[in-house]
Amino acid sequence: MPTIWGQRRGSVFVPYQKFGAAFEEIPEGARLKVKIDRDRNGKFSALFHVALGLLVAAINRGPASTSIDALKQWVKLKKGWYDVVELPHPAPDGQTHAIAYRSTSFATMGEAEFHAFCTDACELIRAELAPWVSSAPEWAEVRAIIDSIAPEEA
Repeated sequence: MPTIWGQRRGSVFVPYQKFGAAFEEIPEGARLKVKIDRDRNGKFSALFHVALGLLVAAINRGPASTSIDALKQWVKLKKGWYDVVELPHPAPDGQTHAIAYRSTSFATMGEAEFHAFCTDACELIRAELAPWVSSAPEWAEVRAIIDSIAPEEA
């Protein structure tokens, strides 16, 4: 059975246009199981990574060096977006716990929450990690990207 995305409108499920044909293939009266998932625009995630790439370029021109993955991990640590998990066996160095960074995937974070995470991440990087990026030429573009991915209800 295919996955079909859509929206609830009143008491009716309305499939997104690109899933209409798949929805029509389901026989009338068929029993369906609905799994609620937080929908998010895939373009927003890509744009956030573009913004992080711009921040990496600005940071790496300054007195520091980083990568997109390192920035995401740093933000998640600063914002408490992680869990401490017990290892099944002690590591060779004796550690018994590790950090598991929480996902910002489509299944775990809706559009409004993702936008807040993106905004907080960029502002946190500028305010605490690399204040010089606010005078970098990339900063205006980063702000424009963050503003462009604001959810409709924001």
